[in-house]
Amino acid sequence: MYRALADEAVRMPRCHGVSDDGTVLLLQRASGVHDYAEVTQSDKHRIYTDYIDALAELHSVETGHLDLPGFARPTRAADHAIMELDLWERILLQRTSNPWPLARYAFSVLRRHAPTEVTRTVVCHGDVGPGNFLHDGKKVTALLDWEFSHLGDPMDDLGWWLFRGHDINGDCGDLDAQLAQWSRATGLPVQRSSIAYYRVFVMLRWFVSVAAVVDSGGAGMDRSVHHLLIPTLGVLLPRGLAEITGHELPAPPAAPAASEPLGAGAADAAMADITSVLMPAATDPESKRRLGASIAYLSHLMSIDRLGTAVRAELTDAVGSLLGTRPATLAEGDAAITDRLGSLADDALLDYFWRAGHARAALWPLVQGRTSQPLTPVMV
Repeated sequence: MYRALADEAVRMPRCHGVSDDGTVLLLQRASGVHDYAEVTQSDKHRIYTDYIDALAELHSVETGHLDLPGFARPTRAADHAIMELDLWERILLQRTSNPWPLARYAFSVLRRHAPTEVTRTVVCHGDVGPGNFLHDGKKVTALLDWEFSHLGDPMDDLGWWLFRGHDINGDCGDLDAQLAQWSRATGLPVQRSSIAYYRVFVMLRWFVSVAAVVDSGGAGMDRSVHHLLIPTLGVLLPRGLAEITGHELPAPPAAPAASEPLGAGAADAAMADITSVLMPAATDPESKRRLGASIAYLSHLMSIDRLGTAVRAELTDAVGSLLGTRPATLAEGDAAITDRLGSLADDALLDYFWRAGHARAALWPLVQGRTSQPLTPVMV
C-alpha cells in the first residue's frame, strides 16, 4: 500500500525498503506527534477537521490503476463487506482456541445485513481514529498504521471514525458537520445506515484481534488493554448489532449482588502500594504502563472476590434461559451456544449476549464508564 500510493495525494510516509521476508519496512520519518499534550482544545478540533480532509484525499484516489498484488478487489456492492468478513472470520477460526459465540454470531448477522449500495470502491485506511496519524499542532502530517488497509467501501473508514473517534475517544467534534465536510470533499453521499453497519464491523474486528491475543497468551505491552476490551465489546457489540437489526434490547440488568469479600484487606493494601508508592516512584513509561495494567488486573480480582459468585450464577441462568438447560461450566455454556447458533432466534441471542455482556463487564470496574454510555447517534 505504501508503494501503490507513493505518487498519490495521500499524507503518508514514503517506503524506502522492505526486508526479503516482508516483516520489516524502512519508512521515512514523518514529522509531527500523535498526542495532544501541548495542543489547545480549539487546535485539537482544527486538527480533526483537517483529518477528515486527509481521509477524503485518500478516498478520492482512483483505485483501478493501483498496483496492489494480493489485495482483493470487490466487484459487487456486497463484496466490499463480504470479502472483509471472510478474512476476519478466517482469522477468528485460525488464531483462537475458545468458541467465542458472540463473535461467531456477529459474523452471521453482518453477512445477512451487508450493504447492497456502494458509491465508490476506495482505498480504506482500515484503522481510522485518534492515535493513528501525526500532526504538527495545526494540521495532519501523516496517516500511520496501514496494516488493516484494503479496497472497500468508504463508509467502512467512516465507521472507524465513528467508533474509535466519537464512541471510544470522545471529544472529536461535530459528527454531522464532519460527515458533511467529507461528502463535499469527495463528492460522495453519506450513507448513514452503512456507517452504522461498519461501526459494528469495527467492533467485531477489534473483538477478533483481542480474542486472538487473549487465547494465545501472547506477550505485549498492551496485553491488559486486550483483557479490558473483551468485556467492553461484550456490551457494545450486542448494542451495535441490535441497532442494525432493529431489535429493541431490554433495559440493562441489575448489578449483581455483592458478597462479603474474603481478601479485601490484602487487596486494598496492594492497591494502595501500587497507586501511592510504586506509581509515583516509576520513572520510565513502560514501568508506568505495567503498573497501570496491574491496577486493572487487581481491581478485576477484587471484583471477583465481591461479585464472582453472583456473576457466575447470572451467567449460568442466562445460558439456561437460552438453551433450556444449565451448563456445568461456563466454558460448556459457550460451546453449547456456539453449536446451536443456527437454530436459535436472533432476538433471543441478542438478549442473551446483552445480559451476559453486562454480567462479565461487572467484574472489570475500569470498563464501566464505556459500557454504560450509549453509542453516538448516526441514524438520523
